[in-house]
Amino acid sequence: MPTDPTKTTIAEVANMLEVRRKTNKRTTLVLGARAGGFFRSKELLDILRSFSSHDFTHLTPLEQFAECYQVLNRRGQFSESDLDGILRQALNEVLISEADLCLAELIKGNIFDTIISTNIDDLLERALEQVDLKYHKDFDVIIPGHKATIYIDYTEKPFPYRIIKVFGDLSSRVYNIVERRKQITTTRLGETEMLRALLERTLARDILVVGLDPIWDEELLAAFPPRSQATSYWYVNEQDPDHLLQRTWQGGSVRLITGEDGNYEHFIKALHWHLCKKQPGNYNKQFNSSIASPDPFIAATAPTTQSGPSSNEPARKAEQDKQPAPLSLASDEKLAADVLIVTTTEVEATSVLGLIPENNLRFIRDKTYYDLGTVGGARTFMVQSEMGYGGPGGSLLTVAEGIRALAPSAVIMVGIAFGCDPTKQRIGDILISQQIVEYDLQRVGTAADGTQAVLIRGDRSAASIRLLDRFRSGRRDWPRSPRVRFGLILSGAKLVDNLDYREQLRAFEPEAIGGEMEGAGLYAAAQRFKIDWLLVKAICDWADGNKHQNKSKRQKQAADNAARFTLHVIRQGGLK
Repeated sequence: MPTDPTKTTIAEVANMLEVRRKTNKRTTLVLGARAGGFFRSKELLDILRSFSSHDFTHLTPLEQFAECYQVLNRRGQFSESDLDGILRQALNEVLISEADLCLAELIKGNIFDTIISTNIDDLLERALEQVDLKYHKDFDVIIPGHKATIYIDYTEKPFPYRIIKVFGDLSSRVYNIVERRKQITTTRLGETEMLRALLERTLARDILVVGLDPIWDEELLAAFPPRSQATSYWYVNEQDPDHLLQRTWQGGSVRLITGEDGNYEHFIKALHWHLCKKQPGNYNKQFNSSIASPDPFIAATAPTTQSGPSSNEPARKAEQDKQPAPLSLASDEKLAADVLIVTTTEVEATSVLGLIPENNLRFIRDKTYYDLGTVGGARTFMVQSEMGYGGPGGSLLTVAEGIRALAPSAVIMVGIAFGCDPTKQRIGDILISQQIVEYDLQRVGTAADGTQAVLIRGDRSAASIRLLDRFRSGRRDWPRSPRVRFGLILSGAKLVDNLDYREQLRAFEPEAIGGEMEGAGLYAAAQRFKIDWLLVKAICDWADGNKHQNKSKRQKQAADNAARFTLHVIRQGGLK
């Protein structure tokens, strides 16, 4: 049975750690998810709140963090590519904190020699480099399942300090967010037992546990072995431990720090002060995680500084080196847009650019923007995304990066869609999103008669009042054909070309006038930055299994119509 914990203070923990250092006894540090980059990421909350059935404004920060994990783990919600893109974007603005640097100095000062982390970011490794500790010279990193660590003898510790990243490493692309238990139990043949033995042996020592989260870190909790009364266990967290976390000290005694003192940032900085009696050194604290790209506008306009890893950077960082170098603008002009047009397919982009052939390329980070000049008094740009809203190049991240780069007041997505009713609609009809509903968010249950019951849980998201007004006024002097229709548009990750599935979607949302694949990402990104948004797409098929019939002709007709009407509205003014 778990032993009742005893309250302690940061000063008492510091005194005990100092005694252990002087007697050459090291302590294992366990860092949970609440000590990592995702817990600090506002971007993660902003991206995932639109995929949740909960209103984040009614949740506490800890509940919001837990809900993010549930959304990421929802079966069928995201592909592997989607997940990777979301996680990297979430770390985009997460910097090495003062607490990270304090912790790095404590490690360098021989307070901790082994760190077990559930975090897949590389903030700690970067902080260690900032205090002049070198990978494969002063510390090593164990990433279960990574080819660079398969030959490591876990019984040996060739370097003074060791980090064990139990759920993997994002920069190496060897990690688990979904089904995390597999990262511990199903790595390469022969490695599993060595890893489990290493964890059990390390966790049986005197340990300081900071920031464990019962949701994000649940799979690690079972690895804690029964404790001896002769060992010390310090538990530090913002929240009192629940029954799952209490199991981590079964059979042993524990000293507890909770509340404000249990916050990672507060605790580590206070611990550093008690042990070092000074502030951390003057390091480059504004140093992003190497996993994520910096802000694209800053990357394009700010001077480059040399700060980074030494020449013997590990193999797990090789993926970073493939990232393109920041590109500079051709002049000192600070680019800013009034309107950003977003297209996806080549036919969509060609239709827009064909209407304004005198356009200029602008390169900001890894995206190409087409400067269309001033249209109707509005400085207008176009950018092209990949198909769908997820993934590194999908509409969600493309729109978010475009807003950061150009600060537009309006984002308009232009392209092609499927229609819902060929008896009332025509190929080429232009659809305007009065609302968007994401149909991928579904509850699949069982009805009273035992049959499957599916309920769409995505909210109806209303488009910008200002843009709807401008496009309605633009319809007044528009020819009667092609027709312009305002209404509800379905958006999801599936390329729909099946009559039964289309009719199933119509049964969920009888008012829908059409459907497409990128609008949900447009809405989520624009909503996060409080930017006006609108979807303008024309019908190219009926999602009935006959998409291939006259495909090129129909797609060009639809893309041309959507582009012509969009530029017609922008030219009338009112969007500056």
